[in-house]
Amino acid sequence: DDRPRRATPWYRRRMRETVDAAVHKVVLRSLGERSEGNRTLFFVEMERDGLPVQTEGFAHDGAGVHRLTAGESGAGVIDPPMTMVSSPMRPGETRTWSGTITVDERPHGAEATLKLLPREPVLTPAGPFSAYRLESEFRFKAGTETTRVATRQWLAPGVGLVKQETDDGSSRSSAVLVEFRPGKPGLAAKGQVKTDDKPIR
Repeated sequence: DDRPRRATPWYRRRMRETVDAAVHKVVLRSLGERSEGNRTLFFVEMERDGLPVQTEGFAHDGAGVHRLTAGESGAGVIDPPMTMVSSPMRPGETRTWSGTITVDERPHGAEATLKLLPREPVLTPAGPFSAYRLESEFRFKAGTETTRVATRQWLAPGVGLVKQETDDGSSRSSAVLVEFRPGKPGLAAKGQVKTDDKPIR
């Protein structure tokens, strides 16, 4: 899956992002976790060129990983939670979501389609990986306008996000993994991962 199943204060992912030819340094780090009933909540902060730009909140339970909040300081509330990766989820499977995202106390309608594809080799500055490709399209409605964002993410088991491409119709961006510091000993930071098409659990 894209996010660590148990986030810790030591989780840190450094990436190089290119947006319309401009290159940025991006850091993703976990801000900790807490238990709530039968699920674990964890939060990931995105920093670009030394400045925090977004905080995302997630929940992990037996059904998968679900996105709860997004935006600056995690102020955008997603209802119902958006399942990013279900458990189990097989390559070729497509998931859909519809609901609202509340920003500044104003709910906006939104929809998403997510499809998981089989593992494929991905070469990054952090090393080679065998990663699942998750393709998603997000549609956000604000008044009479609808914004569409298409994203492709490559997710390596035991590591997570190693590459990402995004197109919102007006600009394109891409990011690749430069460095990964896992929160627990024994998680591989780089190296080839055996390819198979088993369900993600």
